[in-house]
Amino acid sequence: MVLYVQQLVRLRNSEASRRYEILLRHRTAGEEHSPGPLLQTADDHGLTSMIDRRVIGQLVTWLHRNPLVWKRDAPTFSVNLSSTALCEAHFLSFVETCIKKANLPPALVGFEVDESVCRTHPEEVQKACAMFARVGAPVTIDNLTLAGIELPILQSPAIRLVKLDPVLTSAALENRLSQAKTVGLVQTLKVLGLQTAVKRVDSGDLHTWLAALGVDFIQSFKTAPLKPLSDLLPGSSAK
Repeated sequence: MVLYVQQLVRLRNSEASRRYEILLRHRTAGEEHSPGPLLQTADDHGLTSMIDRRVIGQLVTWLHRNPLVWKRDAPTFSVNLSSTALCEAHFLSFVETCIKKANLPPALVGFEVDESVCRTHPEEVQKACAMFARVGAPVTIDNLTLAGIELPILQSPAIRLVKLDPVLTSAALENRLSQAKTVGLVQTLKVLGLQTAVKRVDSGDLHTWLAALGVDFIQSFKTAPLKPLSDLLPGSSAK
């Protein structure tokens, strides 16, 4: 597995921190591919937590060996977690031990949890967020819709950022109902003191509207393409 990063693009000047999402590529026979088949196989056999463990270990080791990446201007690297991992007590113990032993600064390594997992496994997510808050690892809730249902986990001190579901936001300029829901959701999250991000923003008009609305970040393959984690090293020739 090869670790890649995608940077979230800031829309507000007041937000100075750099945020990256860790994404995977699967290398076979010297070529890199989408990890879809690998992840599907792992999911079919209940082994997704092993993938999560490998990614976290690989990321933490790389950051420990390359302090120049974060010494002066520490970013946050977020790793997506599967429901399988969040439901395993020994997995949480592994994460806590891994972060503490690496002696990395707080908020350098964070995690992403999908809204659907928060709904299907609320107790496990609450327990995980308590541990993440204890070790200073920020949590992002991904694909948020709220859908008229309360989500108590949003009040956890570990939650720092929320990514809105693109199914809702992508139609915001063409559909008044989607627009109204997006406005309401962003304002609700502001009241809770949470930062917001919108994914799959390929339209300049949508970009401008979200910035005016007060969204903090956008995430787009067009605006910020994937690049290998190693490209963040000082002196890297990659653009």
